[in-house]
Amino acid sequence: MVGVRGISATATLALTVSADGISKSVVDSKTIATLDPIGGFKGRYRIADSTWYIPFDADIGGGGGTPNMTWQGVLDVGKTFEKWVDISLAYRMMYYDMNGDSLLQKTTFKGPQLGATFKF
Repeated sequence: MVGVRGISATATLALTVSADGISKSVVDSKTIATLDPIGGFKGRYRIADSTWYIPFDADIGGGGGTPNMTWQGVLDVGKTFEKWVDISLAYRMMYYDMNGDSLLQKTTFKGPQLGATFKF
């Protein structure tokens, strides 16, 4: 598969210092947005002769915007119901390796996801 991955993130730092009745506040905000080309593969392994399956996909890319590299991997287990809906439980991991002065540097997003696919 080929495609693009985009991310937009904003970080805000707010600091208030008070001493002897004098208060000083500093607020700083920084935003990053990038859209990068990716390439990868996607597949699905059916477990025996059942309605259960193991879908998987992975991709890698970068160089189109701010990151030096980005990759993602997903491993699921799913079940087909009535030939028109699939339900899957997955674990996804996505990584960005940004330039040294970027807002996000060597950032990993990971966690579970629950999905449904409806076939018409």
